[in-house]
Amino acid sequence: MLQYQTLTEMLDDRSRGERAIACGSEGDALGMLRLVQAEALVWQGQLAAAVACGLDALDLSRIEAGFILL
Repeated sequence: MLQYQTLTEMLDDRSRGERAIACGSEGDALGMLRLVQAEALVWQGQLAAAVACGLDALDLSRIEAGFILL
């Protein structure tokens, strides 16, 4: 699980992830970015969207299922 000290840190990570995805990330990199988005969405209380991002992360990368904690 990612560790944030402040809401601002979480929002910064989510913003960077969105920019990286827009630049054409794919494969494992895209999967990890979707994981960052999922964590950020959990912090925002958007659990359905977090689950969707987490499932995308699993589909897009070689992440072990037990590693993702939503």
